[in-house]
Amino acid sequence: MAEDVAGTVAEGERSAAAGMLPGPLVKEMDREMRRWRIATFNYGVTYYLSRILLIVASAVVAADQNLGAATGAG
Repeated sequence: MAEDVAGTVAEGERSAAAGMLPGPLVKEMDREMRRWRIATFNYGVTYYLSRILLIVASAVVAADQNLGAATGAG
């Protein structure tokens, strides 16, 4: 949903800018918007995956430490 809104806003800005700005500048702006959109998506994926990985890794280490000190019944 957020991507649809962002796409609509970008389209509106592009059409407004196309009437006032030179073509090469509008083309460069479109290229930079695409580049930033891709970079932002990649950052978001990397950030959340690394957080999840760190949480899982710390849980595994904590469980290993707790279970390693336990004495078995058998």
